[in-house]
Amino acid sequence: MKRLLIFLDEFYCFSVVEEKQKYFSTSAAGSFFDEITYINKSFMFPMSSCSSSTEKFSTIIENAKVYPLPEWNSVISFLKYYLVSKKNRVKLKNIFTSAISENDIFWLRIPSVPALLFAKMILKTDKQIFLHHAGDIKNAWKNNKYKSLKKFLAFVMSKYIFYNTNSIAKCNNVVNLCTGSALTKHFNRYNTNTIFFIDSLIKKNELITKECPSKINNFIYVGRLTEDKGIKELLNVIKYIITFNPKINLKIIGFGPLEKYIIEFINFNNLKKNINFVGYIPNDKIHKFLYMSDVFILPSKAPYEGFPRVILEAWANSLIVVSTRVGGIEGLGVDKKNVLFCEKDSEDSLRNAIEKIISDKNLIKIMHHYIQTNRGSITKEYYQDILSNLLKDNNKV
Repeated sequence: MKRLLIFLDEFYCFSVVEEKQKYFSTSAAGSFFDEITYINKSFMFPMSSCSSSTEKFSTIIENAKVYPLPEWNSVISFLKYYLVSKKNRVKLKNIFTSAISENDIFWLRIPSVPALLFAKMILKTDKQIFLHHAGDIKNAWKNNKYKSLKKFLAFVMSKYIFYNTNSIAKCNNVVNLCTGSALTKHFNRYNTNTIFFIDSLIKKNELITKECPSKINNFIYVGRLTEDKGIKELLNVIKYIITFNPKINLKIIGFGPLEKYIIEFINFNNLKKNINFVGYIPNDKIHKFLYMSDVFILPSKAPYEGFPRVILEAWANSLIVVSTRVGGIEGLGVDKKNVLFCEKDSEDSLRNAIEKIISDKNLIKIMHHYIQTNRGSITKEYYQDILSNLLKDNNKV
């Protein structure tokens, strides 16, 4: 049986639970592989020991071999580790070398600097690489969180990762799995072994069928609470709409640097009855909040989104989606069918989209019907079948 190594540049903590070593992460990426049993699989990720009882985690990995990487949780912390001494570089190279010799196929989730270093070593062999492009790094440096020198360094790193990724993506023993239509189109120019792919966690039996709402009142946002997600614009728009539609309410689920801002905004504008800041909710609990909602809103203006996984969860719960044209959403999203698009960084466009959803009953019916009858390509089983066929294809493995 072939041996598959899954490289995830997401931080994990480990703990002994009931005499078993378990690995926990707030990232959901590793959960996609939990039911794959037709191939020997192992994992590689940065990690350190910690108490699972205090962690907000979405993924638990157990009963699998793990190649532990040193503790880092960002590009900067990795570079500090990698560049500080030759001893660290040798240690990392030895881990990579051992993993390459012991495995046959490699799944590398990028963008990631250590994943690129790993890929270059694998390419010296004739072994198979599945390069999972989970986000577009090219314009990440435009994020408003980067200022002055940090912005310049982010620009340099973005370009480094972008050009090295392109170089690797061209190789014959690489299959490009792209989370997003823009990424798929881009890498298909370099390599015809390029496929639109989402590591979805939505199972077929989790698809919820609901009656079309007669009125749209309940809106929900789920995601990181950062400025590039359009949170401030969303709050301003909902505040305005509430003045004319006092029954409108918004739930905000997530965590991040804008938590305090959201709480202060709600209190200052006396909006506790209409805007409910829920905070962090474990991934397996979010569907309960989605089920009770009518519309999911993603006002993101981030220049580096892949395909936001939470949109799949919204569709699975029969929710209409209002979103900007970020990342690869147009790979599955069809305007005025399963998503109503609005312009990035525009409160007017976001307000117009929400007001249209509230007022246009015919549009609501069209979108609700389309969403409930066109969800076959959002499930975990759908993308696991794609992976299974790739792994069993003798021309690729």
